[in-house]
Amino acid sequence: MNLEYFDNQKVLHLVEEYFQLSFYKEDIPFTSTILPIGLTHLFYIGTGTQKVVVENVEMPLNGLMVTGQHYRSYKFFANSITSSIGISLHPTALHKLLNIDISKLENRHVPLIQVNEAYHNKLLPIFEGSKNSNELIIKLNSFF
Repeated sequence: MNLEYFDNQKVLHLVEEYFQLSFYKEDIPFTSTILPIGLTHLFYIGTGTQKVVVENVEMPLNGLMVTGQHYRSYKFFANSITSSIGISLHPTALHKLLNIDISKLENRHVPLIQVNEAYHNKLLPIFEGSKNSNELIIKLNSFF
């Protein structure tokens, strides 16, 4: 497993951190308990399968996802070689970006398209069209 963080200095008002999380053959199957940290997230899973189980509800993770604030720990699973890259947002940033009541996302992982299709349609090409993580971060800094 590899967890890498990227520079967020250009968007400190919204972004707590950019991250990339990758799992390799020797890591599979991977299971972990995720502790709540009070942040929301936007992230993209480009390869493989991941899922979380929150209060006995299984939520598959794929494509462009949004995560609300969690107030309880939950289980994370990766059962294939997989990678995700995303953004940990300050607690109020998701409201500022999507103009939604973020309490409706509490303890949930939801495809972004179900929350805000227009925003999904703007962000997805940035994630899918970037050659590598460094290019993606540059594009996201410009976007935000």
